[in-house]
Amino acid sequence: MLISRRLGSILFILVLLSLLLLAFDRIRQPARFDPNNNHVPTWTRGKRIACRGPRGRFLDKSRDDRLWEEILDIPYPEPAAGSHEALKLRKTWMTADGRYGAYGYNEGKESYSRKRVNWEKVEWAKLQNECLQRNRHRFFDVAPVSSDRRFELRPSMWKEKIPLLKQPAERPRVTGRTAVVLRGWDSFDFTEEDYINLRSMIVEAALVSGGEYSVYLLVHVRNKSRDIFANDVNYDEALQDIVPAELRDIAVLFDDRLLESWYPDVESHHPNLQIYQALQLFSHFYPEYDHVWNLELDTRFTGHFGHYLDALSNFAASEPRKQAKERASFFLIPPIHGTYADLTRSINTSLSGGGQWGPLLIPDIPHPLGPEPPVPTPEEDDFVWGVGDPADLIAMNACANVTRTEDWVYRDWVFRFRNGLATPRMFCPPAMSRSSRLLLSAVHDAQARLGLSVPSEATLPSFALWHGLKLSFPPYPWYQSPASSPADLNNLFNGGLPGSIANASEGMAYGEGMYNARPHYKQTNTATWWWSSPFPQRIIDAWWGKGKWEDVRDGDGRELPSVLRWHVGRVWAPNLALHPVKTNRAPTNS
Repeated sequence: MLISRRLGSILFILVLLSLLLLAFDRIRQPARFDPNNNHVPTWTRGKRIACRGPRGRFLDKSRDDRLWEEILDIPYPEPAAGSHEALKLRKTWMTADGRYGAYGYNEGKESYSRKRVNWEKVEWAKLQNECLQRNRHRFFDVAPVSSDRRFELRPSMWKEKIPLLKQPAERPRVTGRTAVVLRGWDSFDFTEEDYINLRSMIVEAALVSGGEYSVYLLVHVRNKSRDIFANDVNYDEALQDIVPAELRDIAVLFDDRLLESWYPDVESHHPNLQIYQALQLFSHFYPEYDHVWNLELDTRFTGHFGHYLDALSNFAASEPRKQAKERASFFLIPPIHGTYADLTRSINTSLSGGGQWGPLLIPDIPHPLGPEPPVPTPEEDDFVWGVGDPADLIAMNACANVTRTEDWVYRDWVFRFRNGLATPRMFCPPAMSRSSRLLLSAVHDAQARLGLSVPSEATLPSFALWHGLKLSFPPYPWYQSPASSPADLNNLFNGGLPGSIANASEGMAYGEGMYNARPHYKQTNTATWWWSSPFPQRIIDAWWGKGKWEDVRDGDGRELPSVLRWHVGRVWAPNLALHPVKTNRAPTNS
């Protein structure tokens, strides 16, 4: 009887240990790897743990650190393209104070009701690192955010010491982290609006996410006399002189000498042509990040920034690989297409179930890094392959076929490819996107070893195409002023319905707004996210009460930009992304 009890106890302990080991394994290990899917398995992150904000309080318990979002009982503006529903973005409203009050907006007024902060004393890297440590069980790599110099000039014999990147053995491991890199330069004049915007991005992305995002300021030191990589003294002096104290501990510096060192055979290192070279090196020297967002300082998000990034990421992961290239070329225009699912079905019908399948092979890239398709043809896949895989490239605008463009200024800028101008290429302007470490490594390898180069806006989409890596253009809500009719907008950017243009365009959208843009500049340069549209600036100026909208009052004759609304005597903005919004110039008065 005693022996039986002891055996029962031992068996119970063994079962308990097995369950504990299984639970530990589920927490610490990647998700199950499907042998039919060569993409890196996703990291099981678990629940985000709340972190402290700049007021020293945990963000989930501090009203002063929160955005004061509202769901108002007023009509929500319908986007010209894209959809809140497709991305599961909340249709929130905020005043400028509700959006940015937590970060110092109106802090100088007596009516300011939040706890004030001495912003120069805030240590943003420390806050990000404390947050990361609180959530360290969720990540494979918890290397800290720091301004310590990691960039180095290219060593001699680099090619011989580092093996060629090949598929699939050297596929980077998953860490569960994403860097948000904001681009600046040495003479950028930071205004209070810039500080407020950057604070919002750090808190809402890095701290609210429990460390999934880390925010950096990547600064181009254009003054060559500083020679920042000659020694640590030069680098540190430049850091002190160029970067404001509040942002110094999240800053990373680079210069042209660094780019020339690593990419000596590339024809140009100018940001107009090679904006991603610094990002390629960032990914190379900061391998703790699976993905890197490349954003400019003139971007704004009128809703919660971190939630917006999550929405883009989740949407892109939910997409299949099949027809990704073709879908990424279309603007979703709901009055014309219906839902995004309706547009997807229309594209599939126009392609008879076909489309680009796996990498688009070119002689310069004999070893594509993307996964092998699970079946020989796309017709055999029911939009299953790739669902759940993080996208290697999230584009922030529709993509187009470079070789078919009529007036793109960089169309013929292609160097060291065997087929020259006949090399198939895509571009997704402007050059702001999220890219995977794998994609950035592929570009880095090709430029550093072979000097293969195409312009900035074509670099990531083209390399993704050649390597068979996953591409997505999420249909985020996009507004116009003045607004075009849905039919005109569809013809301008898409060239018509998918079924009417598929034979002429290999299944991609084929509108003159992307392929012959100059004659249509007045119509295209009207969007909330574009190259140089004045609309985003007008929205921010009116929302913040700047320029002609200073002390604006409801009914005083000053008409608000079309997306803004009056409600209970205040100006409210919907949830959208804006670019460009410049601070280094006078407010718009038109």
